Amino acid sequence: MSEREWPPGVGRRSPRRLHVDPSEVVAWDVVEAARPILGRRTRSSLFVALGAGESNAVIVDVLRAVATRGQHLPSSVVGRIAAWLDGYAGARDELILRDLFDRVVETATLPSLQSHEEPDGIRR
Repeated sequence: MSEREWPPGVGRRSPRRLHVDPSEVVAWDVVEAARPILGRRTRSSLFVALGAGESNAVIVDVLRAVATRGQHLPSSVVGRIAAWLDGYAGARDELILRDLFDRVVETATLPSLQSHEEPDGIRR
C-alpha cells in the first residue's frame, strides 16, 4: 500500500510551525551573554526556569546580576532587551524594569563581564 493510500492522519504529516515566544529567545541570549559572571549552579537554575517557561523572570534575574556586579552586556543583547522591555509599556513593573535596564546600560563604559568565582558558586 503506498503512502497516498493510507487513511487520513497516518503516514507523512505536514510540518507544523512551532511558536517561539520572543522573550524566550531574549532570555537565552541574555543568559549566554552573562555566562562569564554566572556560576554553574546559577546557570543551571536559570535553564530550569527557562524550561518552565519563566523567560521574563530569567531576564530580570540576569539583569539584576549584571547591574549588581557593575558589568554590562553586548550591545546586540542590550538592543533585544530594550525591545522586550517595550512590551511592558504601561505595566505596573515598567518603571522598576526600566531602572534596572538603565543601570545595566550605564555600566557599558566599564570593563565587560569580568569573571571570578565566589564560594557560593556565583561568579562575581
